[in-house]
Amino acid sequence: MIFYKLYLAIDPYLISFFKFFKAPILNFYFGIFILVMISIIIGDFTSFLIYKLNRNYFKELSNELTQYHSCSIWAILFKNKEAFKLTNNLANESFGKFFFANITLSISSLWIIPFSLGWLNLRFSDIELNLPLFNLKINYLGIFILIYILAKILLAQFKKVTVSLKKEKNSIEKQEKMLLWSDLTYKKKY
Repeated sequence: MIFYKLYLAIDPYLISFFKFFKAPILNFYFGIFILVMISIIIGDFTSFLIYKLNRNYFKELSNELTQYHSCSIWAILFKNKEAFKLTNNLANESFGKFFFANITLSISSLWIIPFSLGWLNLRFSDIELNLPLFNLKINYLGIFILIYILAKILLAQFKKVTVSLKKEKNSIEKQEKMLLWSDLTYKKKY
């Protein structure tokens, strides 16, 4: 009931994107494209905000991973098998925390999609279109998902939506240099 009232409140604004052109099919695709872009912007802003609020935690995870990994490499350098096993296990555990924290951060940008699809369902649940080239019928859900995927791919290439988040992540990586396996070999300079 709460979502239905919210859908009704935003309906006049969202439906206006479906009335730009004379051709109904063009309006449909354009409206969904605008709704996709709104969803991406809100989702990426949410992800950015969550990252900002938890920036210290992400820095801590990154530093912990770097330290344990570097220690395991030093253990190999000094041929200490027990220290290597211990620090490598800690590095693996730390990597798991870091990996899943980043996956969670990425998923946090998707919360708006079911909400957008709910509004589309209220407005366009009975519309099916033929998908050119594939001779398939597709409804609003399929069109939304296709446009969403294409938009995310294009935006990732141009890096225009999440520039601030990527700069912040890069600054974390620059805090402490991770020791690499290649650092174990001594290179003589002549």
